[in-house]
Amino acid sequence: MRLFTLVSLLAACETPVVDDKKQTGDTDDTGADTAASGAPYAGSYAGTIDGHAAFEADWETAPYCSGSVSVTVARGGELGGDGDCTILWGPYTGYDFAVTLGGTVDATGTVSIDSSLVDAEAEHPWDDTTLAGAFTEGVLSAEADTLYYPVGLDPIDAFIRVTAQ
Repeated sequence: MRLFTLVSLLAACETPVVDDKKQTGDTDDTGADTAASGAPYAGSYAGTIDGHAAFEADWETAPYCSGSVSVTVARGGELGGDGDCTILWGPYTGYDFAVTLGGTVDATGTVSIDSSLVDAEAEHPWDDTTLAGAFTEGVLSAEADTLYYPVGLDPIDAFIRVTAQ
């Protein structure tokens, strides 16, 4: 009987083997916390959006439309936002585009943002595009080339830039 009790005690004291890579389901195969990929950047940011269209020689420095955006980054790295972009000059001065943003931020601050700028009548659309960028010292900055479709003209080269902090 003493031998059985000793064996039972030894079995009860044995340390179980734990696979630390499968603790919560929120880690990848390296053990990195995938649920918190955007955690260092989580929060709300206010910023601007500028749409540049190749109408004039200074198009790369002077935006055709500009406006404000609100951007939110979730702990998991999901990014969302919205705002407006108002035409600054030309025959459609004051015309607004509704801005919708969605994308991701990884643990290093690399940003990918899907953007949509649409006017109420869909007469002057910008191509939906994916902006690439990063958080640098707390400031999000991303941009991408696209096309703008002015009324009555062929599509023209353009780019969109978002900055928020």
